[in-house]
Amino acid sequence: MSLVVQRVTRGHGGDYTCEASNIKDTSSSPPLHLDVKYAPVCARQERVQHSVAKLENAEISCRVHANPANVTFRWTFNNTAEAIDVPDGRFVVAGTESRVNYTPMNELDYGTLLCWANNTIGLQQHPCVFHIVAAGELSLSL
Repeated sequence: MSLVVQRVTRGHGGDYTCEASNIKDTSSSPPLHLDVKYAPVCARQERVQHSVAKLENAEISCRVHANPANVTFRWTFNNTAEAIDVPDGRFVVAGTESRVNYTPMNELDYGTLLCWANNTIGLQQHPCVFHIVAAGELSLSL
């Protein structure tokens, strides 16, 4: 006998057993662990807004779920004028979390920080999104 699991997602991971019974007895197989590998995904699916004053430091945290959990991170910043890669030395990585300290110096420093993670399965499909707005301002569209 065999079991075929189609369209496996990360939620299908875990222990599986097979049980058979007849009129005389019931028997179970030893558990079989299914380890589903997948590219990183944001731990929080919603976009996050940070209200930050000029010259105020904000620590932005990007956490992902991934298997394998050995991930690398990339950050970019987008404003109305340009898209910039955040240099490796400007953020720290601890397992499946990366943190960047961000301090707006002028109006062009307000925009969107994007965080991507990568593992041996692949690159995160959709980045984690963090909107940086001036303190006291409301963002109308997240």
